[in-house]
Amino acid sequence: RAYALFNDPINVYAIGLGGAFIFTPGMAYTRVSIKVGAHYAPDIITLGDGKLFVEYEASIDYQILTRGFIYFGYRKIQVEFDNSAKVAIDKGGHIGLRINF
Repeated sequence: RAYALFNDPINVYAIGLGGAFIFTPGMAYTRVSIKVGAHYAPDIITLGDGKLFVEYEASIDYQILTRGFIYFGYRKIQVEFDNSAKVAIDKGGHIGLRINF
């Protein structure tokens, strides 16, 4: 995953390595799934003013169309800067619509 943070005068670019695990409970709940994922970008692939980039996420998805899902979950995106300060860029709940192609 590619990330770019622009907050003048701070700019951070990162390529997050990671993935997600998606669990669908069973026959009775085929439209519901649970997703847990993480992406990590160490110093070598975090550019600009950043030193380390991490994203964690967990969500519950509900299929409303053949390739469309509504979801709600929690996400935390954290950046460690060159001066070793750690800042949570995004932290909290989110809802959305995802359409897969």
